[in-house]
Amino acid sequence: MDSLSVSRRIVAAASLAAAEYGIGVAPRGGRVTVPEEVSEARQFLEQARLDVGSLPSTVRAVADSDLAALEAMIERVAPPDSVSLRAATLIQRIAAAAGGALDPYPTRPPSLARGAVVFREQCVQCHGPTGRGDGPKARHLEGPAPASLADRAAMSTVSPVAVYRKLTIGVAGTAMPQFEETLSPEDRWAVASYVATLRADDAMVREGEGLHAAQCASCHGATGGGDGPLAKSLSVRPPALSDLAVLGRFTDQELTRLILQGRPGTPMPGFVRTLDPGQVASLVAFLRVISTAERQQREASPAAATFSTVRRQLDSAVALRSDKIAFDAYLTFEQVETDVRARNAGLASELEDAFASLRARAGAGAGPDELDAIHARLLAGLERAERLVADRSSAANLLMQSFVLLLREGFEAIL
Repeated sequence: MDSLSVSRRIVAAASLAAAEYGIGVAPRGGRVTVPEEVSEARQFLEQARLDVGSLPSTVRAVADSDLAALEAMIERVAPPDSVSLRAATLIQRIAAAAGGALDPYPTRPPSLARGAVVFREQCVQCHGPTGRGDGPKARHLEGPAPASLADRAAMSTVSPVAVYRKLTIGVAGTAMPQFEETLSPEDRWAVASYVATLRADDAMVREGEGLHAAQCASCHGATGGGDGPLAKSLSVRPPALSDLAVLGRFTDQELTRLILQGRPGTPMPGFVRTLDPGQVASLVAFLRVISTAERQQREASPAAATFSTVRRQLDSAVALRSDKIAFDAYLTFEQVETDVRARNAGLASELEDAFASLRARAGAGAGPDELDAIHARLLAGLERAERLVADRSSAANLLMQSFVLLLREGFEAIL
């Protein structure tokens, strides 16, 4: 195994140790609340120690000192935040010494369908068909029972990258093996993405999609690309939520905190007064699928491209106060108007009126506040229209969802 691969294993083990430790120790330290989690943290560090000897001397010296510091902190029951910071320092120092990316995110969006297939082949016997830890082999295993991957509370502290790391190096002291040599990185990411769907149902994802369109798309973009109509005007460009490397490192708890509290130093507001806990959970569930191949294939449909063009034209029409560009935007919208009208005639008429109003008021020299109000009304209507068209016209997406559902039901029938 090359030194970069060994470095990745050490970093994975140290990161997982910090995560497990954080679950098992009181926030201020000094008190162990879940001894099993702290024991697992120690085992991950022991696993990292076994790999250190395979490193070149320059990297080995860095890993040795940082692992020793982590071990000492765990022994004195330091605050979890301090342990996490120390683990982050280890990652940065080893990355600099190793000279390569330590978390190789996939170059293509992970496929939920592929993740479901690999899960069936490699995970169902222990974790069960729906991930509840009730597979046919579960009761016969020595050591801790398989984790329930469908337990929303338990999995709220586990990020997709943590699942990927566990798939890579296994979990010492349990029956969880390593898959570094049997599964490609792409397959491990596919499984990690699929596992994130086991704790949410389709209704939550649909609600989350609507909340994203209403609350997030103006900055982050309809497809999560960080390219919403307000993005260019912000002091800090919104991150691309559709990029797994952006959200894959966050746990559900961390995403929930970001949504409720916002991000200090950026235009990202908090939604603690806007969204209730159920809505936040649904939004998180949607964010877990926004980076998948199935979702991005749906967004790449001709209809999605048309809606994106309309939005860009509207942005220009308002910025330049141009009735001509406003009319161009309406002509582009006509490419999907028939589909929208077939699903919601009232919405299609509302959009027609708003397009006409924008064109007329821009031509009459209306001020920016008035044009902005019409623009906002159009964007809200277009979001609703796009969801209607996508929900009905994306046969491939519906087929893929049905395929994943059938796989789950098939797992249960087989077992």
